[in-house]
Formats: sequence, C-alpha cells, structure tokens
Amino acid sequence: MRLTTPDNLPVPEAGDDVDPLEDWLGDLADAVQKALRRDTDWKAVPITASSVVTDSSEPAQYRVLNGVVYLRGVLVAKSGNLPSGNYVTLPTEYAPVGTRFVALLYQGVATACRFIANTNGTLNFNHNGISTTSVRLDGAFWPLPA
Repeated sequence: MRLTTPDNLPVPEAGDDVDPLEDWLGDLADAVQKALRRDTDWKAVPITASSVVTDSSEPAQYRVLNGVVYLRGVLVAKSGNLPSGNYVTLPTEYAPVGTRFVALLYQGVATACRFIANTNGTLNFNHNGISTTSVRLDGAFWPLPA
C-alpha cells in the first residue's frame, strides 16, 4: 500500500489484500450505528441499599435505547417491608437532565409508590407509609440529552 491521500490514509495497490480494510470499515460502521442508537442491552441495576435485593424471577434491570433509559423488574425487601429511601444508583451518564418523578406499583397496590430519578443517578423510592415487600419497575423511563 502507498500513502497518497491528503490524510495519509493507505490506498490499496494491485496485489494488496483489501479484506482487512473491508472488515475494519464494517466493524467501524457497526460501532457507529450502535453508538448512535446508544443501546446498552439490559443490565442489572446497581443496588445500593443493603435492605433490598432484586427478584430472582424478574431481576431489576435498566437499558438505554435510542437515548431513553428504561427500567424493568422487581426490587424486594430482604426481610419485612420495603423502607423508603435510595435503593439504586445508576451510572451518572444515564441520569436525567432534571429531576424526574415516576409513579410505580407496589405488590398488589395501585400506584402506591413513586421514585425520584435524580441528576446524580440515585433513584429515591417513597411509598408514603404503605406496607409492602416489593416494588415493580416496569414502565419507568426518561429521555437522555441528545
């Protein structure tokens, strides 16, 4: 290969194998598309409260897809009822730009809980005195800055 472009990029000559270059360009295109979609796939939520665990059959997870953070799964008290407080801290790059208030369901109780998604990534849960052993995260989401 010889260097002939203004940016000194290699240009294939007769007899050069261009397959590695084509593979590299394909990998680069795939990486760019994934970055544009910002798809993280589902990841376990980082639980920070010692009194809370994730449900084994419906694990608490988060995902970023096309610039939106989605939550799913169930958080469960290790024993007794769930206390109010910070259970989860997401990485700050997935935190909302402004504070978000999200209504959630506790086990068997309609809209008995809310959580506040803070700009530092913490999710603060408040159950307003209702006794329950779990909270469902399904349906919670917020957009990220473009």
